[in-house]
Formats: sequence, C-alpha cells, structure tokens
Amino acid sequence: MNGIIQLSCTLDSINTAYDDVENNIADRWEYEIAHTYALHINQGTIAHALLNETLSLNVTTTDNGNEIANPTITYISSDPSVVSVDQQGQVMGIASGQASITAKLTYHPTILSTIEMRVVETGTHNYSIAITGNPMLKTGQSASYVSHIYDHGVEVFEQSVEWSL
Repeated sequence: MNGIIQLSCTLDSINTAYDDVENNIADRWEYEIAHTYALHINQGTIAHALLNETLSLNVTTTDNGNEIANPTITYISSDPSVVSVDQQGQVMGIASGQASITAKLTYHPTILSTIEMRVVETGTHNYSIAITGNPMLKTGQSASYVSHIYDHGVEVFEQSVEWSL
C-alpha cells in the first residue's frame, strides 16, 4: 500500500541484562548506567567543635561503591547562630549549644548525611580507648588488634595510639 510500511517481526531473544522488559525498551541498560550514590560524614553522628575554632568535616561520597573525587556538596547548618559551615565543609563554633550540619550531594539532594555538632567553650578532652582482638597472646604467635579512641564518648579519628608489650 502506498505510504505504509509493513513490518514482519519475530521475537528473537530478551537479554534482561540490557533490555528494560517492564517498559518494553530493547538495549536500554546497555548504554545507560544505573547510579547508586552514597554520602557519609566520617566523624560519626555527633562531634564537638570548640568555640571560635574551625573543624573540617571529613566526607566520603561514592557511586556504585567507588569513591567520587571532588564531589559537589552543599552544607547546611540547622542553626547558624550556634554552628556555621561553609561550602568546603569547614565548621565553626559560634556559640555554646548544639546544631545539626547536613551534607547533601548538590545535584542529588536526596543523598545526604547529618551530624550533630556540640559547641563547647574549652578544649577539655576525656579520652577513652576500646581495644578489640584476642586477649591471649603466646610467645611465638602474632595477633592483630584494633583501637577505637573516644572523646566524651564520641569516636575520634585524629588521635594516634602507641602500642607496646
């Protein structure tokens, strides 16, 4: 018939690795990469900031488990009169109290992480350490141990531990 193209098609195979069967799109996933983003503030869920001093947030962002170099992150303080934060993740204690800092992927704002910041006037530390590993060690054997350092019950990562027997 003039102006009509008649196709005669048969189903040859469905490749579930590439074909979007639900939406009937062939080879959709062959060229489209699915992303699974994650953002994590490495200082934990609670941290202390000294009054009028800065603290750098340590943030890790991943895509499908692979770390992203130089991600674009937006930082927000729940109370800038207590804790301020710039767009590089530098936190400053403005007044004694507590506020939340939220870090979001700028182009994927549903991917976020939050930390409670407690602003304290002085830098008094109350360190404790928890050591995990086998409590028995015999001559000629070796063992591995891991130390977790806490300041006022909050795990800290910038302190080092010296081991000796």
